Amino acid sequence: MDLGVSLLPEFNEMTNMKHLMKKYQAAATIADKEGYHWFGMPNRLMPSWIDGNTAVLMTSYLAGFNFNIRFLLNMELGVDHPVRQASVVSVADVLTNGRVGFCLEMPDDGVLRKFGFDMQGKARVNEASQLFNSALAERNLSYKGKIFETNGFTLSPPPVQFPAPDFYYRCYSEADVLLAAQRGWGINLPVYEFPNPDHAANLTQLYRNQLPREVRGKVSLMLFASIGEEVNQGRVSEEIQKYFLSLLERGGSMTESRKNGWERIAENPQSMIDRSLIGSVQDTRSQLNEWFQSLQPDVLFIVPVPGLGEGESAVTIHRMRQEVMPIYYPAGGASA
Repeated sequence: MDLGVSLLPEFNEMTNMKHLMKKYQAAATIADKEGYHWFGMPNRLMPSWIDGNTAVLMTSYLAGFNFNIRFLLNMELGVDHPVRQASVVSVADVLTNGRVGFCLEMPDDGVLRKFGFDMQGKARVNEASQLFNSALAERNLSYKGKIFETNGFTLSPPPVQFPAPDFYYRCYSEADVLLAAQRGWGINLPVYEFPNPDHAANLTQLYRNQLPREVRGKVSLMLFASIGEEVNQGRVSEEIQKYFLSLLERGGSMTESRKNGWERIAENPQSMIDRSLIGSVQDTRSQLNEWFQSLQPDVLFIVPVPGLGEGESAVTIHRMRQEVMPIYYPAGGASA
């Protein structure tokens, strides 16, 4: 199993690029030195002035300081032409020398309305995902669908990773899982936004049942984490509630599934803590073992609890790799 760390973004209006780069560089450097495999760039919820191209440039900058870790970027399918989105993927792969993967997801209705696509919805994402895959795999591609078309497209430059970087589709529902399996992507499960732990197990089972027998696919989980012998669960609960209340208060665009998840967390943060990696090292090992037994994930992203400070996040990143994970594979060694 590969191990990753992903940060949740800040929403201070005074946040600037210099502050963000300093924060992400510090966290990526710690994760890289600790032997993590992935660093998740939180551009899905970054300040609105950071677009996908800027996120790619930020990632290529960070890749110049950290030479082993890989970077996971987020991309909303269909908000731009799939051919251009495939080009962004390829450029990011080239700029990082083959050290990126992508978490794909369906844009919410608000984003679609912003670009004038609100009457297309899931049909747009289905067609976009098909053309996106084809643009990465085929040369001299011509396509004419109900929404998109292209003529004689060849990706240039081609991606470093062959045939393409790793893709994970963020899944909330069975329909999401079926699309991921159909397109040959892995799945990403933001467990903290689910109504209950069984939901993640059900989606994982459905995903693996949809794949050919000889194909395992890839399952990645995202779990909140705060690891220490004296973790104050009351404070953790308070910070989590405060963060998700701020998301809801900001309003703006969000999918119905995501909004429902945030509301559940804001109303009852303790329920989310019960399915996170929060507590002592021994408690975390026990919690993690339950996830291994039920899901057997291929990648685990820990998400340090927002609001606890960079120092506590660094401690959690360190303890996860050096004290919790050695029961699954040795520190500094390859994943099992």
